[in-house]
Amino acid sequence: MKVDSGKSPQPPRHFVQEEWPYEARFKRVNGWRMHYIDEGACNPVVLLHGNPAWGFLYRKFVKPLTLQAGA
Repeated sequence: MKVDSGKSPQPPRHFVQEEWPYEARFKRVNGWRMHYIDEGACNPVVLLHGNPAWGFLYRKFVKPLTLQAGA
């Protein structure tokens, strides 16, 4: 991981793509740009994270939730 002074460390792009293969989607809510993913065809599940966290924390939840919802 390359660290550039003045910038936050960023994981290598290939790492993020391997760990987060979901299509990025965005919606404007009360003036805020919100990121979400849409996986599966059942009722939605909302996972909210705090600040300064990000949705990547839930990467290992998506597939099991999708499989459970389809059962």
